Formats: sequence, C-alpha cells, structure tokens
Amino acid sequence: MRGLSRAWQRGGRRIASWLRPPTVVELPPQAAGPARLYDATGRACPGLAPRSWRLWGIRRWHADPVADDLLLRRTWWQPGTDDDAHRAAVALRGRLESPFPPDDTLFLWADQPADGGRQVHALWASRRLLQQRHPQHWQTGSRRLLWVELPPATDRWVPLPTPAQRAMHRWRNTRAALNAAAWLLALAAVAALAVTPSWQLRQRAIDAQAQWAQLQQQAAPALASRQQLTVAMEHIDAFDRTTAALRDPVALLDWITAQLPDDTHVSDLEQEGDTLRLQGLTPNAAALMRRLGDQPGVAAVTASRPATKVTGLGKESYFIEIRFAPVPLAPPAAPGAPAQP
Repeated sequence: MRGLSRAWQRGGRRIASWLRPPTVVELPPQAAGPARLYDATGRACPGLAPRSWRLWGIRRWHADPVADDLLLRRTWWQPGTDDDAHRAAVALRGRLESPFPPDDTLFLWADQPADGGRQVHALWASRRLLQQRHPQHWQTGSRRLLWVELPPATDRWVPLPTPAQRAMHRWRNTRAALNAAAWLLALAAVAALAVTPSWQLRQRAIDAQAQWAQLQQQAAPALASRQQLTVAMEHIDAFDRTTAALRDPVALLDWITAQLPDDTHVSDLEQEGDTLRLQGLTPNAAALMRRLGDQPGVAAVTASRPATKVTGLGKESYFIEIRFAPVPLAPPAAPGAPAQP
C-alpha cells in the first residue's frame, strides 16, 4: 500500500509540475558577461532569448546571490537508506550543528550518490544577518529572490524562503490551477463533441421507439380486424377443403339409381367422405355386390352385415359399404348406358 501511495504521489507531482507555467530566474552577470538564466529548480537555461519569454507565457524573476561570508557550509557522507530515514537524519544533523538559534536558522541541503551512500551538501544561514545585509528582499511585495549555490561550484541554485520566493510559488500555483481548468474545459469540449453524435443517435432511437409504440396503439383496432379477417379466411378455406372432398349428392343419387336394378329397394343411405353405406332389399345380395364392384371408380364393396332372407317377400336384406376411388364422379351416362360413379 505504501508503494502504491508513493506512486500516486509521484504521479500527482509530475502532473502538477507539468501544469505549472515555465519560470525563468535571472541572476546578475559575472564580470561583463550576459545575465545568467535558470529555471525554477535552479538549472541553467542556456539559449533562451528574452524576447520569447512573454510569447511562451514565461515570467521572469530577478534574483541576487548570497555572499559566502553569510553562509556556513558543511559536507558529509551518509550510508544508503530509504528516503524518509535519509531526510530525517539530515534534518536532525542540521538542527544539532546549527550555530544559530532555532528560530533564526535557515537550513538548506542537497545530496548526490557517492560510494554506495549519499554525499550531503548543507548550509546554514542566519535570518537576522540576511535581513541586515539584504533588507529590500524581506519587504512585503518584493519580487527579487535570494539564491544560494548548492552544492557549491556546480551552477545549481536554490531559493531562500523570502517573500519573493513565496510570491513566485503562489503565482505558479495560480497559473497551474488556471491551466488545469483550461485543460478540463478543453477535454470537456472534446468529450461533448465526441458524445454529441452518440447522444443524437440515442435520442433518435428513443424517438423512433416512442413513435413505434404510438403507431402500434393507433393501429391496434386495424390489426385486430385484420386478425379476425385472417381467422375467417382460414375457416372458409377449411370449409372449402372439406366440401371439396365431398362428392356431389345429386350425381351420387343419379349413379345409385342407374346401378341398382328395378327390383332392388334402398331403405337407408349414408355418405361419409368416399364411403357410401346402403341398406335395403334385393333378390340377390351377392349379385348386387358384384355388380356394384365392377363399376368404374369403385375401389371396394363390402358387406357390413351378412345378408338375410326375408320370408314371404322372396328377397334378401343387404348392408353394403361402397368405397369410391379418389376421383370425381363421372357425368351421367347416355340413355341406355350404365352411369359411372
């Protein structure tokens, strides 16, 4: 968890340093040379033309070096430890070795790797002596920094905690907040531009769904009528198919009249699909069955019950089932010719 927290802190510091505006600190020239330019961390900025400062939003701050007679410098080596322990050890030594009272001490230090440990360069200064030597730098509203070289002879500079140094930090933080707000607004605008087509498509889809629902409500009566019409048409089709399978009763009666002899009587007639059931009296039931079975269009002739002799009439009762082939009935025969079913 500690490693993750440190990673977040480092990331936050990188973002903050990226948002902070560039700053140039100008030190007075040495001898007759040009002014020396450094960034806010004290690193040299060679080749930066003064005319480009305002163009790139760079603000210039003036600084004056502190004379070495006001500084007490010490250098020592410390074994390699973690950062927190290292800073705590340097701070403790800075308090113990300060020749000035605690409320008057300014303690600054920098380190660099050396021989498996850290080489620490430290300096102490008296706030009171600095105010006596540089009173204008301690006035409220001052814009001139006091810088010291640390480590010595390396052209690396650090600011002393003066009103100008605090003003520079406030300005950089304010500009960083403004930069962050500008970036957020730009990102929001880009996101809005990216989201707008999707939002429009979503609104169109929602409108289309609402219109479809409204259309369904308006078309509900017509759809119900169409459903009823479809059901009625299905019933009509079913009736047509059923009636198409039935034979024409008139043609069927003509065929029966033509096929039965004059001495044959029909007392009961029933039609079911392609099956015709006959019941009545005839002189010879077997001969009648053979005659009907020989007719074209008749598939089979069977006796549903055995024939019985009727006493006193000289005839037999018959119970015959005639199954026709699945073909239409033939038209009535010409006079003198037998009809066909």
